[in-house]
Amino acid sequence: MADEPMYDEWIVSRRAAEPSRELTDRVMAAVEEQPARRKRYVRFSDRMNESRLVRWAACLAALLVGSLPFLYAAYVSQLPVF
Repeated sequence: MADEPMYDEWIVSRRAAEPSRELTDRVMAAVEEQPARRKRYVRFSDRMNESRLVRWAACLAALLVGSLPFLYAAYVSQLPVF
């Protein structure tokens, strides 16, 4: 590797860099805030999971999307070859 000395210097400079002192405070604040946002989505997905109509719609959508490559292959196989 021709750039190996430059890479080694870059690694050394990255290891010498120190994060700011308030970085841990910001990370912890973001982690503490996260469950409050996540609860809303979990409740919504739980309500969707309890609905039989939504589950059937999801299964039919997955079936349609999963069968599209086979439908496309069947269509291409019927095209005339030049």
